[in-house]
Amino acid sequence: MNFLKSLLPAPVVDLGFVLLLVFGIYIAFKKGIEKLRESGQWDRFLEKLPGAEQLQLRRFEREIKRFEKAGDLAGAARLYEEAEWYPEAINMYIQAEDYVSAATLHEELEQWERAADMYFQAEDWKRAAQMLVKVGKHAEAAKHFEEHGQKIDAAKLYFDAAQYDKAAVLYEDVSYFPQAAKCFEKLGEHVKAAHNYEQQWSASTSAGGGGLIAGGSDREARVALHAGKLYEQGGAPERAAELYKRAGLSRQAAQLAAKEGRYLDAAELLLKEENLKGAAEMFEKAGQDERAALLQGEIAFHAGDNATAADHFLRGGDNPRAAELYESVGNLEGAARSYERGDAPLQAAGVYLRAGEKQKAAAMFEAGGDREQAAKLYEEIKDYSKASELYEQSGRSFEAGKLAKQQGDGDRAIQLLQQIDGDHDHYDDATLVLARLFIEKKLPALAVDKLERLLGDQQISAKTLEHFYWLGRAFEELGKTSEAIDRFRKVLTERYGYEDVEQRIARLSAGSAAEPPTQGLPPAQPAAPAPPAAPAPPAPAAAAGQAASPIQLGELLGKGLLGTTHKGVDTRNQSPVIIKLLRQDLIQNKSILQQFIAEAKLARNLEHPSLVRLLGVIQVQGSKAAVTEYVEGFSLSTFLERNKRVSVKQGMDLLSTLAAAISYAHERKLLHRDLKLTNILIGAGGKLKITGFGMGALRVAQLGRADGYPAPEFLSGAAIGPRSDIYSLGAVIFHALTGSNPASEEACANGAPPLRQLCPDASATFEQVLARCLSNDPADRFASAQEVIAALQAAPG
Repeated sequence: MNFLKSLLPAPVVDLGFVLLLVFGIYIAFKKGIEKLRESGQWDRFLEKLPGAEQLQLRRFEREIKRFEKAGDLAGAARLYEEAEWYPEAINMYIQAEDYVSAATLHEELEQWERAADMYFQAEDWKRAAQMLVKVGKHAEAAKHFEEHGQKIDAAKLYFDAAQYDKAAVLYEDVSYFPQAAKCFEKLGEHVKAAHNYEQQWSASTSAGGGGLIAGGSDREARVALHAGKLYEQGGAPERAAELYKRAGLSRQAAQLAAKEGRYLDAAELLLKEENLKGAAEMFEKAGQDERAALLQGEIAFHAGDNATAADHFLRGGDNPRAAELYESVGNLEGAARSYERGDAPLQAAGVYLRAGEKQKAAAMFEAGGDREQAAKLYEEIKDYSKASELYEQSGRSFEAGKLAKQQGDGDRAIQLLQQIDGDHDHYDDATLVLARLFIEKKLPALAVDKLERLLGDQQISAKTLEHFYWLGRAFEELGKTSEAIDRFRKVLTERYGYEDVEQRIARLSAGSAAEPPTQGLPPAQPAAPAPPAAPAPPAPAAAAGQAASPIQLGELLGKGLLGTTHKGVDTRNQSPVIIKLLRQDLIQNKSILQQFIAEAKLARNLEHPSLVRLLGVIQVQGSKAAVTEYVEGFSLSTFLERNKRVSVKQGMDLLSTLAAAISYAHERKLLHRDLKLTNILIGAGGKLKITGFGMGALRVAQLGRADGYPAPEFLSGAAIGPRSDIYSLGAVIFHALTGSNPASEEACANGAPPLRQLCPDASATFEQVLARCLSNDPADRFASAQEVIAALQAAPG
């Protein structure tokens, strides 16, 4: 300071110092005010001063005027807005042509219509429309959206305004089908609504519009269903039906078709739904009774009612199915009728035959062209005229001729038998019958010619024995005594005691011209008797025993418990036979041999369709042999090797058929003793035959169980009877059904398992029948095979 005073005048320095001090104070004051303003304390301070409000107002107005004077109306408007002077702010925004800001303030103030006006002024129609929506003017807002091409938003707003017609048109334009459909539904225009729902369904089930059907969902199905119902309500059922069809709504399509009386269409549609009952009802209403019956048959079949199912199938024309089911319930008559109606006479014949209806079976075989089988049946029922006629038609002249002779029609018999030439299998037999006919008709010369042509240079044998006899008879009729005696003596050398040869030789040797009456020939008038000449000496026993056997041994078929089995030929008629060479160790026992011969004689008289005939016992290669008929087919054992098991129905049929045959044999005092799978044969057409009756004496306990099903009492050496065969029969059926042998040593020790444990399909009754057959105690078994049949008839299939 002193330094400055030394340079400058003192007053100047003092003044400058004062000014500098004042300036410093001002700057400090200003900064303090600014800090107070930043913290808000200044304003609060001013507000507390008297007249502060007027002061602020004057200051605010000055600020507004300043903006106005500068032409910044928008700035003024913002000041008004900041001061929350909204009306003034809006007016100032309008003056500034800032309509958006004005609209925004109106919007904030919830002045929607004024906001809309301002937005329109600002050419912001979308926000203007939004404001109209806020005041409920949807239709007016929609109009603006529509004018600007915003169809979806416009449609929504029209819908909200309940102007469904306008909304529907717009939705259709933009392919909003479900929304359009709803609008048309609101308007009650069902067909248009349905059309749009259909369009929605089509779009949702296709790819790229190409119609490639995709997997329909439940939702899509509901859409199609709703569309169809609307078509129906709108009176367009044909369009509903078409849609149901395309959408796979068969049930609904069927209901519609039924409502319209199109029952056939309804039935077909219900079939697609697997509604068999409904489809059957529709087919009935459509007059399609056969198709209805077939469906009712299926319903009954799946319900396990085979009998009712068969009735329906028969009505429906499915004759093979009906026949099969009738057979399954044991209604053979119904099965046969079904085959007959189904133009299957041969099948009908087979079933009629099994039912014992031979007359009907014969008629069916005839209708089916099997005249030979028909003829055989007519012959069995003694309708010889019909049998002979059919034999003739089938080219079996020998059989036809024999029957014609049996009926007394000798002329026709001769005509038929003369058709048989030398190459025919029955030529020898036919010649013999013809010779007898010629003799009966007093034409013995023709008989001699026929027989001599046949015999030629042949020596007498078992095969020609009868021919020589009747040749002698023919010569006798011709009065050629020496020739007659010569032939009769040849017969004696072959078989001493044959017919009435000795008496004839005696009469002819004594000069008797008369012949006593014989069966089948008219009696001749006898001449005066002459003393009888001594009879010709009998041929030595050795000569008779050395005669060649007509049975020729053939190929070996197999080895069994009782011996070896061969195929053979009966050289008298070239027919095949079966030869069983018996075990030497068995027939060397005189007791066994005697019983065997006795039973074999009884067995030769058995005549039953299910029994193999025993033709006789012969000597072959120094051994005893049993000869039986040849059955073309195979054994039950072979059948099971191929098929493993039989069905329950087959098992019941087996038991019934075999029991009937066994009953027949038992009634004639014959036991089998060795019933087993290999002794049951299955011939042509499935015909069953039991072989082995007549050889039971050879089946001794010492042979053990072997491959059969011997009853426990047989193995123990106790007395046996019909109940023993019933045990073996039950074991055969059980084994065939289950594949398990119930007569094995283990099974006998522990007891055979219950049938239904191994064969669940069997009925409880069938199980009880077999269990009783297989009882270890004979007293607990059925007393006869007939009792088995009776019990079986109560067993369901």
